[in-house]
Amino acid sequence: MKNYPKLSINTRESYNFLMSESSADRQFFIRKDYFTQKANEAFSQHKQNFKDFVGNPKVIYFGDNLLSHRLSTGYNFATYPDFPINSKDSLILYSVYIQRRAHFGELLARMEQEKIIEENDITFGAKASKILDEYGDPELITSDLKMADGKTNKTQESADGVIIFHPPSALSAVRIARFLVEKAPLSICHRAV
Repeated sequence: MKNYPKLSINTRESYNFLMSESSADRQFFIRKDYFTQKANEAFSQHKQNFKDFVGNPKVIYFGDNLLSHRLSTGYNFATYPDFPINSKDSLILYSVYIQRRAHFGELLARMEQEKIIEENDITFGAKASKILDEYGDPELITSDLKMADGKTNKTQESADGVIIFHPPSALSAVRIARFLVEKAPLSICHRAV
């Protein structure tokens, strides 16, 4: 895979670079920018941190109580329109920190280029997550939680962007899942911004 510079197609330099590349490469960059913009539009409607996203201290207290008694190692908060967990359709949910919008653009453009998805197979959603322990990711907010046994444990929280895949067939679902497991972490996640 080529290591392309980070470009916006709205600049003369980007335009010249894109025109020097093959048609498939140009199309990929156009679609990457398009999907990144779609993610920006979808995620800008949501708060960018856990507490503001949840917005209800009682919900956070309830979730933290589960964590402090070790009845859970984490919890998520989402609203139905953004996270249709009760859908009768088969769905595949993929989430990354809401700040990594370019990641979503590259991921979707690559999947579309490989003919794994079509644009009408996806929607965007959002959720907030809180987990016990530390993982060292810079987007996560780390805090202390007093446990039921009196000890203190680290927690990490985030707001997450979600791609909701609506696979039109079982074969499509397998292809989406295979790409996400095999290729997304290797080709995209570690370069995401």
